[in-house]
Amino acid sequence: MLALEALHYACERLGSFGVEAAEKEAELLLTAGLGLERVALYRDNPPLGQEEVKRLEEMLARRARREPIQYILGEVEFYGLRIRVGPGVLIPRPETELLVEEAVRRLADRARPRVMELCTGRGCVALAVARQLPNATVAATESSKEALRYALENAALNGVDNVDFLAGSLFEPVPAERFDAVLSNPPYVATSDIDGLAPEIRNWEPREALDGGPDGLDFYRQIIPRAKAHLLPGGLVIVEMGAALAPAVTEMARAAGLTAEAPLRDWGGCDRVMTMRA
Repeated sequence: MLALEALHYACERLGSFGVEAAEKEAELLLTAGLGLERVALYRDNPPLGQEEVKRLEEMLARRARREPIQYILGEVEFYGLRIRVGPGVLIPRPETELLVEEAVRRLADRARPRVMELCTGRGCVALAVARQLPNATVAATESSKEALRYALENAALNGVDNVDFLAGSLFEPVPAERFDAVLSNPPYVATSDIDGLAPEIRNWEPREALDGGPDGLDFYRQIIPRAKAHLLPGGLVIVEMGAALAPAVTEMARAAGLTAEAPLRDWGGCDRVMTMRA
């Protein structure tokens, strides 16, 4: 089977599974999945070996079960980093890069900022901030052992050594420490909304990394009232949030003695990131 023939075949198979971006995903399976260079794929149309065809069929069978393509390929790009992912960890979303951008922008003029990330998961936010701010010291907490395993692997993969990953929930591993910024992208999907998500999400990604309780606000109720006690003078709390949560998060900030700024919108026009000042 020639490469372009395989590309057309994969595209048709993916479309039959209900995959919307079938053409793009087919190309990814042949390039990232089989290791073919994109230019060579279209220019040279090389023949695929028996093992390559077998590997393609295996990947298509997994995608037929609506397993996320990121799990099949094993990694995803996030803010210039290679982030390994798989069952047991949330897949990084492009909108989360806005959280990184805001943190880097607000901390860039501080000589040696101390940063804490809560609910770090596979570590992409902590690692991206640490890479952009090499003079920073970053601590990141996570209660899932599987997610921490991925986080440590991602730190080694990207050569980032100024992040300390800590096992535990929220502030528990750092009960008395203070930071220039506390960051978090916590679970924020309302429990009743999870079953309406795409099958790649609801059937594959860990529910505990999605479920924010009945109204999506459970983790903000735990983080925001406690955050001020962990901030240095002039410290910031920067969180990602669901599109409809800005009013409630703003009110929580006020009640906790923090000043909430206007939320930053993502590329889809949704309120996505909020900064709170001590």
